[in-house]
Amino acid sequence: NSFIGNTIDTSWLDGLIKAKSVALKYDKFEVVFYAAVFRAMKSLKSKDAEILASLGKGQLGLLSATAFAALNAFPVEIAFEGMKYSFQVKRAGTDLLLFSIGKRTIKAKILERPD
Repeated sequence: NSFIGNTIDTSWLDGLIKAKSVALKYDKFEVVFYAAVFRAMKSLKSKDAEILASLGKGQLGLLSATAFAALNAFPVEIAFEGMKYSFQVKRAGTDLLLFSIGKRTIKAKILERPD
């Protein structure tokens, strides 16, 4: 009936927001890790595009071994809440990346969606 009569009141929500009683909870490392995965994929796409553009122009000689090596291993840095996290990323397959930080290595299977 409130919907039909258009008498819906959201003041209760305003009160929650004002009192800050709804807190966002997250695992800090998960946020950092997913940011690193996103940044690594963005970097790989950019490097792939550069190499394909050079190949398309017939500039294979300008591509060094380090350019190709950078497709397989590279650093990714993420800053979050005043801390800097340095990951070393290695490509372990067409859809598998290994993220190392400290003595910990995490596998990430990448599935890119069109949306």
